[in-house]
Amino acid sequence: MTAKISTTPAVKSIILTWEHAAYLAILVLSVITRLWAVGERALHHDETLHAEYSFSLFAGYGFVHDPLLHGPFLYIMGAFSYFLFGDNDATARLSPALFSIALGMTPFLLRREIGRTGALFASAIMLFSPVFLYIGRFFRHDIYAVLFEVLVLISLIRYARQRDPRWLILGAVTFSLMLTTLETAYLYLAIFLPVIVVVFFWDVWRPGIVIAGAIGIVIVSAAFILPGKPLPPMNPSENVTGGRENGNYQCPRSPLETYIENPLRVAEPGPIFGLGPLETADNAYALCVRHQADNDWVAYLFKVWQFFRHPAILGGMILSLIGAGALWYLVWRQKVSDGLTRWDIAKQQPSPIISAFASLGQDRRVITALGLGFIPYALFFSSFFSNPIGIVSGTTGSLLYWLAQHEVKRGGQPDHYYAVILAIYQPLVVIAAVVSAVIVLQRAYTVIRQGLTPSINLATGMLFTWWSVGAFLIFSWAGEKMPWLTIHPLTPLTFLAAWGMGQLIDAWINEYRERGRPRQSVLTVIGFSAILAFIATIMMAIAISPTANFAWMTPWIPVLLIVLVVLLCLSHAKNIGPILSLGMLVFVFSGILALHEIRSSWRINYITGETPVEMLVYTQTSPEAVR
Repeated sequence: MTAKISTTPAVKSIILTWEHAAYLAILVLSVITRLWAVGERALHHDETLHAEYSFSLFAGYGFVHDPLLHGPFLYIMGAFSYFLFGDNDATARLSPALFSIALGMTPFLLRREIGRTGALFASAIMLFSPVFLYIGRFFRHDIYAVLFEVLVLISLIRYARQRDPRWLILGAVTFSLMLTTLETAYLYLAIFLPVIVVVFFWDVWRPGIVIAGAIGIVIVSAAFILPGKPLPPMNPSENVTGGRENGNYQCPRSPLETYIENPLRVAEPGPIFGLGPLETADNAYALCVRHQADNDWVAYLFKVWQFFRHPAILGGMILSLIGAGALWYLVWRQKVSDGLTRWDIAKQQPSPIISAFASLGQDRRVITALGLGFIPYALFFSSFFSNPIGIVSGTTGSLLYWLAQHEVKRGGQPDHYYAVILAIYQPLVVIAAVVSAVIVLQRAYTVIRQGLTPSINLATGMLFTWWSVGAFLIFSWAGEKMPWLTIHPLTPLTFLAAWGMGQLIDAWINEYRERGRPRQSVLTVIGFSAILAFIATIMMAIAISPTANFAWMTPWIPVLLIVLVVLLCLSHAKNIGPILSLGMLVFVFSGILALHEIRSSWRINYITGETPVEMLVYTQTSPEAVR
C-alpha cells in the first residue's frame, strides 16, 4: 500500500523591483499633482457649460446629445462624481484628474513592447508635462478621449501578440467609449485604419492595397475635393456661412409637405464634374442637424438625406461599396489555385500577422466584441433609451456638424498652431520624438532591405512614428484648433520620444558597463552640470524680472550654460569615451529642457492657470468669479 503524497502548487511571491518602485513613486506624485488645489482655479468657459449639463443630469433633468458639446460620456462622469462627492468646482474636475492619473500609468502595459526604460520615461513625461497636467485638471472631453486612444492601441498590440479575446473586447469597448466622448475618434480611425488595411493586404494580396487606397481616395475626394464652394450670405454671421437662393436655410419639420427647397448659391463649381457645394458648407444646416431634441425620425432622416443625396457623396458611397465588394470577392470568394481562395492560401503561411487576423473569426470573437462595444454607445447616446434617435445622431449629427465647423474654423488659428504650442511647452518631447523617428526609419529601412520581419520593439516604434505624423498633420489640417486639442498630437509624440530615449539610454548603459564603469567621470560630468544648471536657473529668475538692472543678460545665460556643459563633457571624453560623452551631453541638455517644462507646468497649473497670460489658456473665466 502506497501513501498518497499531496502537493500544493507554489504560491508566486510578489517581488517589488526598482521598476515597480519607480511606477509607485510616479503614481503617488500623479495623485498629488492632479488633485492638489484642483478646485481653486476658476472654471473655464467650456467647463462651466460641462458642469451645468452634468448637474442637470445629476438633478434628474435628463440629457440629450448635442454635437456642439460633444459626446455624453463627460456628463455622465460629471453627474456620477456629483452623486458620490457633492457638486462643486473640485468634484467637477475630479473625474478628469482620475483619468489623467490612469493615463500616466498606461505605459506600464507597453513596457515589453517599447522597453522598460522607455515606458518609465513615458510615464515620467506625462507626470510633469505642462499640457498633460493642465488638460488632466480640465473638465473637458480630451483627457477621457486620449486615455481611450491609448487603451485601444494597447489592446491592438496585445491582441496581435497574445490572441487573447479579452484584449479584443477591451479594444472594442474603449473605442465605443471614445465615440461617446469626442469626435476626434473619427480622426483616430482615419489614422489607424489605413495601417490595419496595409498590414493585412501586404501578407494576403498586395494588389488589394491599391484597391483599398483607391477607395480611400474616393471617400476623401467626395467630401473635400469634388464639391463646389458657395457664395457667402447676404448677411454673414457665425450661424449662416453659405448664401442660398431664397434667404436663410429653414430647418425642416414634419409634415415635410410644407418644406420648401432652398439650394445653396454656387460661387465656384467643383473640379472635374462642376458639382455644387455640400449642405455642410452652410453652418445653419449643421445647426439644424445638431438641434434634434425630439424624436421626429422622419424630419431627422430627411435632414441627413439632404447631405447624402449630393452627387459627390452618393457617388462616393456607391463606388466605395463596389470597391469593398470587389475586394471581398477577390480575396475571400475567388478560387485561384487548387480550389483555394487567396485568403485560404494566405492562412497556410507561417505569418504571425495572418494568424492574428485569422483568429478574429474564431468563437465569434469579432461579433462578441462589436456587440459588447455597441452597448455603451447605444446606452449613452440614447440617454439610456429615453432619446432613441440619439443612436443615429451620435454618428450622423456629430459628423455633419463638425464637418461644417471645419469650414467655420473657430479659433482662427493658423496651420502651424500646434507646432508653436509644442515648441513652447514641450521642446524636450518634440526633439526626442524627431530623433526617435530618425532611428525608427533607419532601422526599418535596414530590416525591410534585408527582407526580415521587424521585431515587436521596432514595429511598435514604427506604429508610434505613423501615429505621431498622422495626428500632427490631421489636427493641423482640421479647421478648429484649440489649445486643449494639443494633447492629441502630443500623446503619440510622447510615446515615440520615450521609445527612442529608452533605446539610447539602454545603449549607453551597455557602453558604460563594457568600459569598466567609469563612475567617477560620469558623476563628475552630471554633478557639475547640475550645479551649473541650478546657478543658471537662479540667474535667469533674477534677470528675467522687468526691473532687473542686467535684464540684457537673459538670452545669454542659456548660451553660456550650453558652452560650459559642452566643454565639461569634452574634457572627460578621453576617460568615458565618445559615446558616453555624447550621452552625458544629451542627458544634461535633456535635464535643462525638463526643468523648463517643469517650470512651465508649475506656473500654468498652480500660478497663472486662470488668467490668459499663457498660450495654453484660452477664454478663461476671471479669477474674480471665484472670489
